[in-house]
Amino acid sequence: MTPEPTTVGLSSTGLSVLRSLETSGVFHRVLDAYRFAVGLGIAHGGFEQGEFSRITVFNIGTLDPDRSLFVAVAALRSMTDEPVYRSVERYAEWGARELGRLHSGGDIEFGELLREAEDLLRG
Repeated sequence: MTPEPTTVGLSSTGLSVLRSLETSGVFHRVLDAYRFAVGLGIAHGGFEQGEFSRITVFNIGTLDPDRSLFVAVAALRSMTDEPVYRSVERYAEWGARELGRLHSGGDIEFGELLREAEDLLRG
């Protein structure tokens, strides 16, 4: 098994989306947007397939100081030799692209997104 990375990243497109969401006031910090993107990806089973070029964004200690993301993703994913935080990046990448798509249509309706995620997780 490959050792866990000490940093996580996103593609330049994904990072651009999250920075745009911060600038427009949708999220207070890119860190918050990244975490939300991971959760959105998990709820929807959205997982960036294949390899993609990453730009380092956060140190693991900054992103996941209590390792809650690590534990959640490790428990939810299929058996794999891929490091857990690489899977976190794949969820974040999918979630960032989805947030960008949603934001391009106007305001993001978080209440609706959370209800949808809850329904997906139940059923």
